[in-house]
Amino acid sequence: MTISSVVSILTFALGAFTSLGFYKYYLEPLQAASALRKKYGTAVWIACKELDVHLTRVKKTLGDYQVFVSLLKIPANDWQENIDWFTKDGFYSMVTAHKIAQVSAWIYIYQQELLFSRARKSRELLEKLYSHASAVRKAFSEGSCLWPEYFNGVGSQYIEALGEFSRPLSFSAFCFRCASDKKFLKFYEQLHMFIHLMAKDEREPGGRHRIDDISGSLRDLMTLLEDQKLLAGVKTAEIGQDIVNRTFDVNQIAR
Repeated sequence: MTISSVVSILTFALGAFTSLGFYKYYLEPLQAASALRKKYGTAVWIACKELDVHLTRVKKTLGDYQVFVSLLKIPANDWQENIDWFTKDGFYSMVTAHKIAQVSAWIYIYQQELLFSRARKSRELLEKLYSHASAVRKAFSEGSCLWPEYFNGVGSQYIEALGEFSRPLSFSAFCFRCASDKKFLKFYEQLHMFIHLMAKDEREPGGRHRIDDISGSLRDLMTLLEDQKLLAGVKTAEIGQDIVNRTFDVNQIAR
C-alpha cells in the first residue's frame, strides 16, 4: 500500500469520525431537544384548550340551577363511599377538577423537562414558559383559596410515570385514587373548594368573575406555543373543534 493510499484512508476515516462525532455530540442533542419541546408543547396546548372550552361552557350554563349545584359538590363530604357518585352526581365537579389538574401537571412536567436541557432554544422557551405559567397561576390564585404553591402542588401530585415518560392521571385514575386514598382525597379537597366558590362568585352579579381571567391566561399560553411552532403538526382549528364537540354536555348531568 502506497503512502498516498494510507493518507487517503486516514483522511477519510478522520472525516467520517469527525462527522459522526459532530452528529452525536451536537446535532443529535439539538434534534432531541427540539422533539421534546414539541412533544410537551402539544400536550400543554391541548390541555389548555380543553380547560378553556370547559370553563367557557361552565360560565354559559351556570344559570341552570342543576349545573350550578353540581359544581358545589365536595367529594370528601358528598361521595359517601359510593363509587358511582364520581360518574353521576359528582361528575361535573370531578371533571372540572381533572381538567384544572391536567393543565397544572403538564406545565409542571414541561418546566421540569426544559430545566435540564442544555439547548439554547429550550432555555429561552423556559423563561417564556415560566412567565406565562405564572400568569395562569395568578388567574387561579389571586384572591382565592387556590394559592400559587398549591396550584403547583395540584400538578406535581397528579403525575404518573410510564417508563421514562410522565403524564397526568387519567380521569378514571383520578376518581379511583380519590375513592381509595384518603390523603389524596383530602389533598385535592381545596381544589374542589375553589371550584365551589368560583361557581358561587360567577353566578352572583357582584361576585368575582374569574373565568374570563383564567381563559385569557390559558389563551396567552396557547398563543406562545403556537408562535414558537411547538404543536408538532397539530391543526389547531380542527382539534379545537373536536374538543368543543366532545366536551361534556351539561344536559347529561344526573338528575
